[in-house]
Amino acid sequence: MRARLDLPPSLEALRDRIEASLAPAIVLSPAEDDGITRTRFGGAPLLAPGASWPRSDRGPLSFIGQIDFRELRGFGGDGLVLPRDGILAFFYDVEEQPWGYDPQHASGWALAYAPDSASAVDVEAPHGAIPFNEEPLAPTSTMSLPWPGDL
Repeated sequence: MRARLDLPPSLEALRDRIEASLAPAIVLSPAEDDGITRTRFGGAPLLAPGASWPRSDRGPLSFIGQIDFRELRGFGGDGLVLPRDGILAFFYDVEEQPWGYDPQHASGWALAYAPDSASAVDVEAPHGAIPFNEEPLAPTSTMSLPWPGDL
């Protein structure tokens, strides 16, 4: 049984619609302790052995962050379907910052998936990629609502 939401009186008439729209979600926040986490912003990416650093038409993309799906097990509840293993790394052209609305922007970002977290290896950024300081992230379970336009 789902816990009853604490709603302001002005939304009480919409309670049934709001509660029916709730969906499980995971929030990634800065890790509060020194625990080792492979889910993070910045630092060095973990890629599948032999994987190439993603590049745009202009040169190497910058590593933004990654999610280690093994660290998300047990978060988000039964309604959130995620891989049980693997690391998904995010890369982006932080200098040009393409929006992605134009097909020509397709080389301005990339995802790299290492299906086996245990075999993923640290990869040093090539010359030209802008590095970011590592910020370990910790998951928490929550519920989310769709954007009003999605209803």
